[in-house]
Amino acid sequence: MTKRLVNKKICYYFDRTFNQNYFMPRTPEQYDEIRESKRQLIMQVALDLFAHEGFHKTPISKIALQAGISKGLLYNYFTSKEDLLNQIIYSSSMKLLEYFDPNHDGILTDEEFVYYVKQSFKQIKENATFWKLYFTLTMQLDSEQLMNADLNHISEQMNKTFYKYFESKGYENPQMEMMLFAFTMKGIGLSCSVAPDMFPMDDVINSLIKRYIKT
Repeated sequence: MTKRLVNKKICYYFDRTFNQNYFMPRTPEQYDEIRESKRQLIMQVALDLFAHEGFHKTPISKIALQAGISKGLLYNYFTSKEDLLNQIIYSSSMKLLEYFDPNHDGILTDEEFVYYVKQSFKQIKENATFWKLYFTLTMQLDSEQLMNADLNHISEQMNKTFYKYFESKGYENPQMEMMLFAFTMKGIGLSCSVAPDMFPMDDVINSLIKRYIKT
């Protein structure tokens, strides 16, 4: 809408076709959608900056600028830069957890184990930016800085399920085998996210599966 002086009176006219719906009050659902959309935008901008410039070197003000909002408004969505990182990790980790123990019975079958391994690395390959950042941060920060209480709880439940799986396989020390498996997964994930075209991921994954699944 633009104003012009006509016969010493200020007159307003619309630059575009009048759309009554534009001026209709939004519903609570619409406000929630707008807020979630903005929240996801902030997280994506932050992820790109953290991955390319480093978490510690990226100021909140730069994230806000590239997201097209004020620094003050950003704090309406996240309490701090650490909280923002926490939410990015939580969101991506939850996507990965969708493939773990699909029937939620606390017991992994061989088929479920293979499914989780393959889907995990598929997600890592498709979301290389996040996982490169995540694996880099695991070497810089402790777990309390990387995971909130919910993720820590989920991680503990996963470890219990993995322990029972390796115990059922007859390993003398299921706890140690669980740790070796976790370190191997992390190493493969890091290599895949850093150099996906140079790393023979499929061969390595098949070799990992054959270690536990006897055919």
